[in-house]
Amino acid sequence: MKNETPSCNNCRFFIQHYIRRTDYLQKTKCGHCTIRRQMSYKELLKFPFAEGCDKWEQAEPIIKTQEQMYRELEDMYICLKVLISYIYDT
Repeated sequence: MKNETPSCNNCRFFIQHYIRRTDYLQKTKCGHCTIRRQMSYKELLKFPFAEGCDKWEQAEPIIKTQEQMYRELEDMYICLKVLISYIYDT
């Protein structure tokens, strides 16, 4: 993987926030950090940081095979069937 310039957007601890549109999810210009550290109000106003912070680590790419994605979809399908059965059986 190539080394990227440190920023919150490519940090392994950054979770991107999204808003739901009619038929897709759209990225917002904010998110949150999973590292529990105290930030001042001024820091929060600038978050996510363009240069990252002292805890920054490179995010690993998520590479999945078609088989892995198929298995995950099958698992989701089974979970949904169970949820639907709970809803209609009660």
